[in-house]
Amino acid sequence: MKKLMLLFAIAMVFHAMPSNAQFVVGGNLGFSKYQDHQDRGTTETETTISTVTAIPRLGYVFGNNWAGLDVGITSLKVEDTDFTDNTSKINLTTINPFYRYIQKPTDFLGIWIEGQAGVTFGKDALEDVVQTKYLGINFGLRPGVIFYLGKRLSFEASFGSLGFSKVTATSEEDSNDKETVTNFGLGVNNTTSVLQSYLGTGVPFNSGFQFGANWMF
Repeated sequence: MKKLMLLFAIAMVFHAMPSNAQFVVGGNLGFSKYQDHQDRGTTETETTISTVTAIPRLGYVFGNNWAGLDVGITSLKVEDTDFTDNTSKINLTTINPFYRYIQKPTDFLGIWIEGQAGVTFGKDALEDVVQTKYLGINFGLRPGVIFYLGKRLSFEASFGSLGFSKVTATSEEDSNDKETVTNFGLGVNNTTSVLQSYLGTGVPFNSGFQFGANWMF
């Protein structure tokens, strides 16, 4: 089912593109790390959450417009120290068709706004044993800047977004044991950010900052 959704999204995006468009390949990288240390007298607890996101991209460029598909791969590692060491790993895949409009004040600089809508699926494991499965949706707007180095190579950066994100977490042992969390507002980068509420950290895994490169041909 997931493969069919991916193939359908790719077909819908590229079927609508004009014949004189250029291809663009590229991607973004994001990283964040959060640490929480609590001292309760005889007990000390430290929680470390590390997130790495890689987002390869394939799309079309026609005039000041881009359209295509992002496939985000996010790895979250949660380490808890409370007498014993517990390590939880969450792996998520996000499929996001996107449309971007770029305004170029100069030949070397562009300012863009991008709309995205996608789905996320994945699971977490504690000491390599699957505990929970995740399924989510997201949509929103993301601003950024792009720097052109010649006709083919460009670099871009973005910080934050405005959007909606919803994730349902289902227990691996009991499919009736579910919890759904939603988030709306500034800084919602994608469905990974809503997991902050599910795990009770109180801070987003991803600050929304992303840096990437693109190659047109």
